[in-house]
Amino acid sequence: MSNKNTLIIIAAVVVVVAGATLIAAVLIGGSTSASSQTSQESAASSTVAAFGKTLQQVSIMAPNASSTIASTYAPYVDPQLLAQWEADPTSAPGRVVSSPWPDHIQINSIASQGAGYVVDGKLVFMTSDNTEHGGNAGTTPVVIQLEDENGSWMIVAFQGQATQQ
Repeated sequence: MSNKNTLIIIAAVVVVVAGATLIAAVLIGGSTSASSQTSQESAASSTVAAFGKTLQQVSIMAPNASSTIASTYAPYVDPQLLAQWEADPTSAPGRVVSSPWPDHIQINSIASQGAGYVVDGKLVFMTSDNTEHGGNAGTTPVVIQLEDENGSWMIVAFQGQATQQ
């Protein structure tokens, strides 16, 4: 009987160890997945922030607006959207007048949608007075959709007004 009890104990230990290993694998995999999602959100947010900093460099009313849009926005914007903006620069975000100018995009939220992310935020405008004394010259809401294209988060849709209201 003692050999039978020993076999039962060994079998029970094997089942417990196998179960614990399976649970650990699921928990670690889930943690890695959550960490990966956080990393992806961070990368998408970084794309929006970097793009927001370039907006003041593009005067959409200038005669060379199309080429400036192409060269400045290319690292952040999907080629199809970029081509639309090049064809009609006034539909692109950017600087319309010398002051106020678009300074950055303030991200309010980022949400997973399909294979990408949707960012809800505000385009923040500044003047020389604001840069000296603080504050801003106003904001306008923006919604930006991003998708992963060959390992880079690219803006595939941009909704918002080019000028402050």
